[in-house]
Amino acid sequence: MVKKYPKCFRGVGLFSGENHIDLKQDAEPDIHPPRRVPESIQDTVKKELKRKIEIDVIEKVDQPTDWVNSIVYVTKPSGELCICLDQKDLNNCVRRPHHYTQVLDDILSQLQGADIFSILDARSGYWNMKLDDESKLLTMYYTPYGRYCFRRLPFGLVSAQDVFQKKVDLTIEGLPGVVAIADDIVVFGKTKAEHDEHLDNVMKRKQEIGLYLNPENAL
Repeated sequence: MVKKYPKCFRGVGLFSGENHIDLKQDAEPDIHPPRRVPESIQDTVKKELKRKIEIDVIEKVDQPTDWVNSIVYVTKPSGELCICLDQKDLNNCVRRPHHYTQVLDDILSQLQGADIFSILDARSGYWNMKLDDESKLLTMYYTPYGRYCFRRLPFGLVSAQDVFQKKVDLTIEGLPGVVAIADDIVVFGKTKAEHDEHLDNVMKRKQEIGLYLNPENAL
């Protein structure tokens, strides 16, 4: 599948359309002071900011904004640095669309009789969804190297899972032998031929709508 649909496994995808972060009527903006960056990770932070700009996930902000979020620097066990948006106050003001996300118990009956399975993992799932101009500025944050905001749906936003799951569900709607659990898509069939047909249908659909996959996590 990687050879047949290379575009689906390359970089961060992009769904069509823009997404709006809907705020409650009584929402009051918050402005947080910048957090100090430890000297030991300053160069890494600069590189990560540059990388996110290059893949169209964030952009620099020059204009005044009502919202200023703080950030948290998290180092994964692999050594990779994550710059995480602290959206605690913003999340308290966001109206959720409340879209249902299936769990394993919801799909077990559909999997009965199937012997062949594949699990597809959306690459940087939420980042496949673009924010509109008004919503981008809600995600503005300080760094010692400038002010930035998210161009794509940020992880940690209280409405992100609802919005993303709805889009994924619409993506696979009508396809036989396919179910979604969060950002994982399960493809199944009673025979290899049936499974492969279902998998091919999913890949065609993903290529059409712009949802890209993580080849390392595909099973």
